[in-house]
Amino acid sequence: MSSSTSTAVASALPIAISTFWLGTYGLLQLTLWLKIMTIRSVQPSSTHQLQNLAVTQDIRNLRATRAHGNYIENAPIFSLMLLVVDAMNVVPKTLVNGLGGLFFFGRIFHMMGMWAYEGSTVGRMVGALATLVSLGIGSGMTIYSAVQVLGGWSCVQVKFGVIALIVLLGNCFAGINVEKKKE
Repeated sequence: MSSSTSTAVASALPIAISTFWLGTYGLLQLTLWLKIMTIRSVQPSSTHQLQNLAVTQDIRNLRATRAHGNYIENAPIFSLMLLVVDAMNVVPKTLVNGLGGLFFFGRIFHMMGMWAYEGSTVGRMVGALATLVSLGIGSGMTIYSAVQVLGGWSCVQVKFGVIALIVLLGNCFAGINVEKKKE
């Protein structure tokens, strides 16, 4: 191995774990997309339109589309959190790797549960729980990493105060109907 190659490998190692998991998430995305395209390819072209999808009630297509949509809701933010935590080198790599695996297998269980049967299935529930836990732990790891790099809790207390205020105000106004009621 040449000197420049070993330098490139050494500089890439801090995010090697998240890079691996991002690749697996990409393959999962491809799998979900191929499932939808496989179902749609055997249908007449008129059923590809969204309004016709609801009318024809092609349950296989709806479930595949929902599994794809559910993945898209979670994978981008989780992937970004994993990448940041991995790059900051604050959290042990074993924990980062375990978290990446938990999210991946959670999404696999959820996908298989969605494809198997409409409604609640064990796979879907296990997958949703694993995803929820992954997002929670990932959020905590991300915040912890940022706090450690910024020099401790005293440096970020103001930022957390502002964030808490925004969340509190958002929760207060979330239920308020801004439209005038007709009397």
